[in-house]
Amino acid sequence: MKASGYTLDYIAKRLELIAKSKDFSELKKEVEGLKNLASKYPEDKEIEDYYTKLEEICKKKEISELKNLIKKMRNEARWRQIGSASGSSLPYKDYRRLEKL
Repeated sequence: MKASGYTLDYIAKRLELIAKSKDFSELKKEVEGLKNLASKYPEDKEIEDYYTKLEEICKKKEISELKNLIKKMRNEARWRQIGSASGSSLPYKDYRRLEKL
């Protein structure tokens, strides 16, 4: 099972806020969150790739690389949203509702 496009989009929005504020302590928290998400979706190789790239970015503290990663995430999120809306790419699991609990 793969994470939904909405989940990826939500993560990308949070990363954008971090990129604007340049707060790398918050970025470390997002790395841990992405690590947990990668463990929930072992079949989703894109999430694993995003996790490893984000970990490297956190060590280097490169905002430009973070912005490039956000663009890639948004692109993947958009394609997953289109695929799940058309019913061609299922199943995706959406964890946005867990944020409100």
